[in-house]
Amino acid sequence: MSDIETYVIKFSIYAAIDGGLDGLARAIHVVRKAPIQFHDMAVIDAGKTKEVSLRISGRKKDIEWLAKKLEKVVEVLEVKVQKMPSEIAVIAAHT
Repeated sequence: MSDIETYVIKFSIYAAIDGGLDGLARAIHVVRKAPIQFHDMAVIDAGKTKEVSLRISGRKKDIEWLAKKLEKVVEVLEVKVQKMPSEIAVIAAHT
């Protein structure tokens, strides 16, 4: 069985100063450095914050590494990691 699984990482970025674009760029740079497979991203403007959701695949230790690195980005307020059930991950991969 493969140790690669699909996860959703959700995090909030403080956006009151510059609209959140600098913080979002820093967070994306961290994601680019991670040894994971990126599927998609959604960003919702919630006033003083941006709510970011990433769907990614990788080994659990690499996902945990990414979450810890995102927590160190100054503008990131909180990070939540959720494993996608394998049935949903298969459906999402085919859409």
